[in-house]
Amino acid sequence: MFISGVIRNKRMGRTVTGVLCCCLIFCMLFSSCGTGEVERFTMPVMDGESVGASAEPTENPDTEVRGVWIASVYNINYPSKAGLGAKELASELDDIIATALETGLNAIYFQVRPSGDALYDSDIFPVSEYISGERGKECDGGFDALAYLVKHAHAKGIKVHAWVNPLRVTVGSASAPLTDVNDLPENDPARKNPELCVAYADGRLYYDPGMPEARELIAAGCREIAEKYTVDGIIFDDYFYPSPVYTEKNGAQVLAEFDDSVSYKKYGNGTELDDWRRENVNKMVKLCYDEIKAVRDNCLFGIAPFGIWQNDNGVNGGSDTAGMESYSSIYCDSLAFVEGGYIDYIAPQIYWSFSTSVARYDTLVRWWNSKVQNTGVDLLICHGVYRYEDMDEPDEEILRQIQFARSELAYKGSIHYGYASVKNNTKGLADELKTAYSAKMVYDAPRDNGGTFVISTPQSGTYTEESSTYLIGSANTADTVIFNGEKVSLTKSGCFSVHTELQLGKNVITVTCNGKEYEHIIYRTEPSVGGYTVMDRFEVRSVSPHMRTTVQSGNILELSCTAPAGSTVTAEVGGKTVTLLPVLGNVGSEPFIAELYRGTLELDTADSIESLGKVVFTAERGEYGASCEGGEIRVLGKGYCIPVTVKNDYAHLKVSPESSFYDDYTPQVVGMTEYAVGEEDGYWLLSMGGYISVDDTEASEAVAYPTRGGLRQMLQTTDGKHTVFYIKSPEKPAISAELNGTSLIFTLHNVQVTDTTLTRDTSSPVVENAALYYNGETGNSEVRLTLLDEKNFYGFEFGYEQVQGVPIIRISLNDSPTLKQGDKPLEGKRIVLDAGHGGDDPGALGAFGAESGKNEADINLAIVLKLREKLAALGAEVILTRDSDITLELEDREKMLLELDPDLVMVVHQNSMPYSADITKIRGIAAFYCADSGKLLADAVSDELSAALGRDFYEPRWLTLMMCRNHRFVSALVETGFMTSVEEYERMLTEEGVETTAEGIKNGILEFYSRASDF
Repeated sequence: MFISGVIRNKRMGRTVTGVLCCCLIFCMLFSSCGTGEVERFTMPVMDGESVGASAEPTENPDTEVRGVWIASVYNINYPSKAGLGAKELASELDDIIATALETGLNAIYFQVRPSGDALYDSDIFPVSEYISGERGKECDGGFDALAYLVKHAHAKGIKVHAWVNPLRVTVGSASAPLTDVNDLPENDPARKNPELCVAYADGRLYYDPGMPEARELIAAGCREIAEKYTVDGIIFDDYFYPSPVYTEKNGAQVLAEFDDSVSYKKYGNGTELDDWRRENVNKMVKLCYDEIKAVRDNCLFGIAPFGIWQNDNGVNGGSDTAGMESYSSIYCDSLAFVEGGYIDYIAPQIYWSFSTSVARYDTLVRWWNSKVQNTGVDLLICHGVYRYEDMDEPDEEILRQIQFARSELAYKGSIHYGYASVKNNTKGLADELKTAYSAKMVYDAPRDNGGTFVISTPQSGTYTEESSTYLIGSANTADTVIFNGEKVSLTKSGCFSVHTELQLGKNVITVTCNGKEYEHIIYRTEPSVGGYTVMDRFEVRSVSPHMRTTVQSGNILELSCTAPAGSTVTAEVGGKTVTLLPVLGNVGSEPFIAELYRGTLELDTADSIESLGKVVFTAERGEYGASCEGGEIRVLGKGYCIPVTVKNDYAHLKVSPESSFYDDYTPQVVGMTEYAVGEEDGYWLLSMGGYISVDDTEASEAVAYPTRGGLRQMLQTTDGKHTVFYIKSPEKPAISAELNGTSLIFTLHNVQVTDTTLTRDTSSPVVENAALYYNGETGNSEVRLTLLDEKNFYGFEFGYEQVQGVPIIRISLNDSPTLKQGDKPLEGKRIVLDAGHGGDDPGALGAFGAESGKNEADINLAIVLKLREKLAALGAEVILTRDSDITLELEDREKMLLELDPDLVMVVHQNSMPYSADITKIRGIAAFYCADSGKLLADAVSDELSAALGRDFYEPRWLTLMMCRNHRFVSALVETGFMTSVEEYERMLTEEGVETTAEGIKNGILEFYSRASDF
């Protein structure tokens, strides 16, 4: 909250703007009221029964803390206004307790001393004006808010921590200062001992922690609370020395001074002022801790410091941030409290989001965890839920923050500031908390888990061209891991990750675990540049064409091969010889440097089809000589073609022999008949321009190119599950489809429409309009469909049939799928689940190493097995591509899908990042589709899984995925987390993580069917 932008201050509830938004200004005012000896404050000993005595909650002390701050300053949260009657005051506390219970919260952090006053029965501090209406005035009927809250919250199993602002005496402002102690009640300790106070330029009065008597006063107040009330803890927030403010001087803004010159002169003893101030705070905190523990050892003492201790300057061990530093701005060295062992828990106020570039939430949580882990101090995280008021779309930010923090070794819970946002369920905040806190969680104290130190990835000895790399590994949770001189943050199972720069050449990276050094070697190489290949002997290789090739008469035959540089290379076929010329121009001292040679040969005309025999490539250079035989060359006469008919279903119709499936035409079905006008590399070149494998077809004798019959009439109908289009056609042309928005076009290649009549005997749940059209520019016919919605699309298929002796083309679109009523909504659905990787392919490695059985393939399978149970329980027929750790090639998985013809395919993987990525900041869910029919499924699964896991998600997008490319059914792939994010990885390994992930995917599948039904 001390960074550029508009930030709301936690306790003041006001909005301020600027680069240092919440920084208040120092001043040189010093109260001269009162002289003489300073009154000494001794720790009171209380007699009789404690005012707030009540049974403490018996919940396991290691249960996750789920707290909320209740601010009384300015009547932000309680009471709603000053001067209420006892009944109203009690009622509002009852409502706070009820809200906490309803939201799943189990701890209330109640502000009992907002400014040198008390919302409890104190013999030291006056009654707060925020509850009675006037400082020092008794509440109606002597109502004791803290005693009431402790009694009734404990009765409901809710813990209560007394929130104390230790040094602030008044809450004036620069424009309306409250710095005169004479305005305070006569029995106010600040009025009785003004020497303990310093007025500051922010208009407020502060106790000076440089005065031992002031520290004793604060400690006496803490002891009084612990002695009178069975509170579960006492907590200070981040108000120590005042936040710096600027004042105008000679037309310029200058930093105001906090005038503690008297105490510094008396007690500074030559220490640097900044160090002395920090030590004053340390002494005060330790004294409070000692006094609390002297009364009740089970009363916890905690600090909620500002979220940034120091920004990293390369030597101070600070966080990778760029905000205000509590260490130098308010003289709070919160790490000293941890290292000194005089707090039980620390709760840094990390009120930023994952996307706050200068103070990322995840960066700070990891940093605090690294400093707190294995110290005996618990780590709580304070979340700024009040920010939801100003967010347009919070995107479940707090839920994601909680889920992330839960993985950290020292983390024991969260405290939420912004009670009103919780109470009002602002932007769904309360619903998020209910989700986050739906199940009880217990965090045992970190202890030896038997783990051993390992750096799992990248392997030592790895070569990379990148300028940086990450290291992922694991250690015993009782161990201390040091990297670059700093403790490394561990997860609850001991996983860690770091990111480091690399120099060119050999990099010896040293990581220390419990004093033992481990060296990890990474080689950084120069980016690869062009070079040449050295052959081990004089030979001709890599000849083209190397398979039977058919070329039309009069066309050019392209020839190429690889042979040693400096050779004379020729190719001979059909009695003709052509010299091939070098292309690369390679030279060097080695004897057999590989060179590419190319040439062309014009072919004579032929009747029908004629074979010229095989092409022979020859290379000669001095005493050396070699030859190699290529493929058979055939010449196809002009006007002739070779009829080819598809014999294998899902035959790939390619743009070129080398093209990717994802750039190709739609796969063809059995019966498609086209006319080949050429052949190369095992593919027929069809007259429509595409290529199809010789192995997928049956070829006839060459014939004169025929006249192709025309298409006639189109009928739209339904079979109850599909919208079907029938087109009369004497031909079985190649068909391809393309979806662009809501426009779906089926191209029927090389056939003409002679009758475009359309008959629609039924409406369609997926198609709004349809037309049969002839495209004169391309010579192709088109079935043009307009979908009701681009996501209301679930796949299609086509084929060739005979209906009452009439040959037809059948194009069938899957209608919107629906769920059955009752407890078996997926009955009748065939769902295939594919667990990525397996067997010899473990996928991405986890933090425990290749042999751990905790790698991507294992996680994918665990999720799929659990998901199968859930879907089967809903009535689905569930088939797994693999149900054990076996090697299964992608091609074999794809064949299974063709045979099974499922309604839906869900592929489960985990994500990972290249070595150069800073993986400490990359995590989340990613869903993908390839066939357009998978868009809606990818969206639904992404939404539901993100909600279930409380995890970031990337917008679903198209990706080249073999398992999701079939156009006949709905399919999507989800990467449920990043293997390279140790927090996400760790959760994937847990039973709860697998269960929640499977539940989220299941809900996503149900949501897909629900959204489809809505169309």
